[in-house]
Amino acid sequence: MHTIIVGDGLTKDILSPNHLFQTSKLNVGHSEIDRLMGQGKASGYGPLPSFLRQAMEAQANGARVRTVLLKTVRSSDGDIGETNPPAQSHSSEFVEPLEDIAREAVVIPASPAVIPWKELLNVFDHAAGLEVSSKPVKGELVRFLVVGCHTELRILAITSFLKNMLGCHEVAVSSHLVGSANQGAHFAALRHNLRSAGVRVFLDLTEATTYAGLDAANFQHLACRPCAINPPDVRDALSSTHRCIVEFLCMHWTRAELRPL
Repeated sequence: MHTIIVGDGLTKDILSPNHLFQTSKLNVGHSEIDRLMGQGKASGYGPLPSFLRQAMEAQANGARVRTVLLKTVRSSDGDIGETNPPAQSHSSEFVEPLEDIAREAVVIPASPAVIPWKELLNVFDHAAGLEVSSKPVKGELVRFLVVGCHTELRILAITSFLKNMLGCHEVAVSSHLVGSANQGAHFAALRHNLRSAGVRVFLDLTEATTYAGLDAANFQHLACRPCAINPPDVRDALSSTHRCIVEFLCMHWTRAELRPL
């Protein structure tokens, strides 16, 4: 089984907490940056950099894991239609905690408006030794996990293309590894759009790491799990389907208290 991790929206204009980049309309904001990248002394050790770092270590140790990062290149004057352009050309650089990861990963330059599918498919074919670009890929051969920003835009576009255009059986995201400047659209994409497209959405980071072929034990300390459902007797009475519904509805909470009607 091969795992290909695709990352997009990982540059400074999107994920940097520095005030120079806060004027960019693409920046996801402090709370989202803290959630993905880590907060305070833990900055740079949140779920997103920790996951990508672990993936690169697994690859270096011979695991069938490959990481492909899209690097959106913007002009120093901003892009057409952008009323608040990012600060200078540094906006095209990867955010600091991901710079070392990017040096070891396959990086594909991309324009802000167009996903470079031809280049991506060439990398996929080479990484997995499969003809991803020419025929549907069975689930037992390769899995895709897409991470980064923005959930309802590029992440949705990439996953939907892999699943519904290329016919790849195994395509997934984790709610703890994607983010957006638009919280409502982010949750709507996770709850409805991605799942409707046939993309798996993991609310438990350890499940996502297991799916990717990584050691889930390395992520237990991050406590990136679905909301806890209380009281226990009500939780235990729920079917797996009903429990899943509650977890998705309350994915932005750490705990949900249910009261039988």
